[in-house]
Amino acid sequence: MTSCVTALWYRAPEVILNPTLYNKALDIWSVGCIFAHLLRGKPLFKGDNQLNQIIHIIRILGTPFKDDMPQFLVKGQLWLRTQLPQPPTPLQDIYPAYDNDTIKLLFHLL
Repeated sequence: MTSCVTALWYRAPEVILNPTLYNKALDIWSVGCIFAHLLRGKPLFKGDNQLNQIIHIIRILGTPFKDDMPQFLVKGQLWLRTQLPQPPTPLQDIYPAYDNDTIKLLFHLL
């Protein structure tokens, strides 16, 4: 178990936040990031380091709630909600040329 399981731009938030608590779901996240990259021609989350990567993810997907990532301590979630409060950016705003089915698939992968 390590925080360097994937390239940073495709690394799931759970791996960044707690590298000892991840499972196969991180592969689905990575597929979503690759799909987003293919749609845009550039990475959706292009961080310079792990903290910056989480900030990029939160700016687009919003701050996670406890139910989104139940494996993390409530204290950690409380910190995220108070320090980095951010509503999600609609993916349709980022990918206006794509239909609802494409956006829905991307949303569910991420």
